[in-house]
Amino acid sequence: MQERIQNHILIFGLIEYLPYLLKKLQNYTNQYICYVSDLPATENWIKIQKNLPNLIYFESSLNDVQDLERTGIRKAFHVILLSWLVSDSTIQDSGILPIVKLIEDNFKDVNFTL
Repeated sequence: MQERIQNHILIFGLIEYLPYLLKKLQNYTNQYICYVSDLPATENWIKIQKNLPNLIYFESSLNDVQDLERTGIRKAFHVILLSWLVSDSTIQDSGILPIVKLIEDNFKDVNFTL
């Protein structure tokens, strides 16, 4: 599935913010929406995904170009990066900074929003 998906929306960030964003996106698109995390799916994910057939979970390393490639990032319609704080950092966006760098260095044609 991941290798064939295209024109989808990829979302990176804290899963706690996902329901709010999904409510807004559902009003504007019927595209596949893919949440990407470096952790296995949780009970919280199952609750969110239960009534949304176009929502997909990708477990991927957030620091590995080849893993990000498997999310279909090159063929994504758009990438949304939600802010989060790494536990040993004082910079609010510390969680997304490495992903932004990977996208800018390796996926130059990918549209993304912070």
